Amino acid sequence: MKPRFPDDLPHASGAGLPDAAEAAALLALAEELRRAHPQPAVAEDFGERVQVRLSAATGLRSLLRSSRLARAAATLLVVSISVAPVLALAQILPWLRETRLVIQVEHLLLPPAVAAQEEVLPPVPAPQDPSQLDAAWVESITRQNRMARAAASWFTAGAAPARDSSIEPTAWDGASAEDLWQEFLRRCARGGSEPLPAGLVARIEVLSLVGSAEERRLLAPWTWVLRGASVPAAEADRSRAWAGAPWIAEE
Repeated sequence: MKPRFPDDLPHASGAGLPDAAEAAALLALAEELRRAHPQPAVAEDFGERVQVRLSAATGLRSLLRSSRLARAAATLLVVSISVAPVLALAQILPWLRETRLVIQVEHLLLPPAVAAQEEVLPPVPAPQDPSQLDAAWVESITRQNRMARAAASWFTAGAAPARDSSIEPTAWDGASAEDLWQEFLRRCARGGSEPLPAGLVARIEVLSLVGSAEERRLLAPWTWVLRGASVPAAEADRSRAWAGAPWIAEE
């Protein structure tokens, strides 16, 4: 019959005995087990299996499973092995070693005021002959000043530019209200200081009289430039204007 505990295991008869208290506890446990199982059935390979279990209990996996200190040491070892190549690479590559955080502040520039836009517009020269200082000249200068105010508000609001148009200066007789609105935007983009052609003024006057209500709403900027007549805010076409448009009378 094979011995249950071979001599090469710590539990063999030649091994060191536990102290008296532990020996008494073991004997009490053994007695309780004998009373519970007076004739236990033991397989023939019981000793071999115990030997395998006891040998496995001394392995690394068992140590990591049973010892918290061993798990902590293993974790530090893994972290050290993983971080070391990264630190070495950071020391080798100059752009990783010398990277500096740059913080900068960008100030937002506010759009210039309307007055500032009006100041940079070229002045309208007065005629050399004093006899030419008549009502027609004053009216022309007044219209150019209104056009310059509209251009200044256009620049301040950052409104959208005009579309391309094939209208020529000699073809104002066939211009629609939409064409005249696009011409108004083009003149705003150019600063509004150019004199108004007679054909353009005549077409605006005709459409203001015979055009539909929608066409007259479209011509509200030109009506203000020619006559100084503003439109109430409730009646203005907001889709054909911008913030601060001078022809809209705010309530």
